[in-house]
Amino acid sequence: MKFKILFVLIFTMNSVTAQRNRSWSKRSYNIDSRLSVTLALNMVNSSGDYPFGFIKTPKAMAFNTPITLIFDYRLNQWFSITTDVSNNKWKANQGIISGQVVKKDVPYFSSNIGINIYLDNFFIDDSIQNNFEFFIQPTVGYFKTDKGSYSINMGFGASIWITKAVAVSGIVQNKWMYKKTNSKYSRSHQQLIVGIKHLF
Repeated sequence: MKFKILFVLIFTMNSVTAQRNRSWSKRSYNIDSRLSVTLALNMVNSSGDYPFGFIKTPKAMAFNTPITLIFDYRLNQWFSITTDVSNNKWKANQGIISGQVVKKDVPYFSSNIGINIYLDNFFIDDSIQNNFEFFIQPTVGYFKTDKGSYSINMGFGASIWITKAVAVSGIVQNKWMYKKTNSKYSRSHQQLIVGIKHLF
């Protein structure tokens, strides 16, 4: 009886994997292109109001020279390696960090590396799956305001493909400081990223 149950489980898993592989081959974008580059804007929320600070107090967010560059290398239908670098700045007398209005411009820099784990492969409706990606994004990184700090990050994101090589992509990253410092401005925070992804 145990062998029958094991056989059924193995057969079911193989069937699901085969179906997912067929769906993968029918994607609307070019699955033979492994490398993608995303040029994006970013907004950093270190106000202490999570996750609604982006909406409630947008002027309190870092959103000056808010450039992000992302490189992804797709390994298969389930995983990709991802790395990104971002630049931004809180504006004096407007930006808020940990509930306090900053008295001077505070620059922000960050860089991360990790993986994307694609969950859209579990979607039943192929008509949605063929043009849509949804993923979770565990990464590690480094960020700097007045002082630098390493971070452990967990994010999620989605891409909507509008051609075989171009997609609109959005990511929310939650970043926790690996070790607290005596920095005045370096805190755990959130980063919102929206941009255009291009396959090469």
